[in-house]
Amino acid sequence: MKNKLIFGMIAGAVLAIGFVLSGCDNGGGGGGPGIENTDPKTIAIEGISAYTGNGCIRVFSDLNNVVNNQPVNAGIGYAAISNGKLTIELSVPTNNTVSSQTKWTGNGSYYIYFMPQVNNSYSTANGMIYVGSGQSPKKYNINEAVITVSYSEFKKYNVWK
Repeated sequence: MKNKLIFGMIAGAVLAIGFVLSGCDNGGGGGGPGIENTDPKTIAIEGISAYTGNGCIRVFSDLNNVVNNQPVNAGIGYAAISNGKLTIELSVPTNNTVSSQTKWTGNGSYYIYFMPQVNNSYSTANGMIYVGSGQSPKKYNINEAVITVSYSEFKKYNVWK
């Protein structure tokens, strides 16, 4: 009987250690090493000095996958530029252009496109794409719930074909 009790205690300790090491989920989707982040994604562009009013952020996985002369949006959102910063929680687009109620939770590398509203209109002539420190469109690795990018890392670019 004594041996069974000791064996039971050891087995219980091993199970407890196993649960601790397995990293039981705390209810959030924040990710971690090897765990995909399932939180809704927010993109903030800071340091916007050339525009006030409203702005739009779109994310594309492929600039050549075009529907109605524009890339297919993976995520989209509209908001006011406030104190030189545009912060948008992206949603899944409806008909490729309109925000929906479904929050976008994508992960991976995407093109980030910023379009300010000028004279009450969103015009591709004012559209800008993320280029980082280069001159050509560059994908940004979106793997966190909130991504902040500097306005200086965007360059005028027309994605409409």
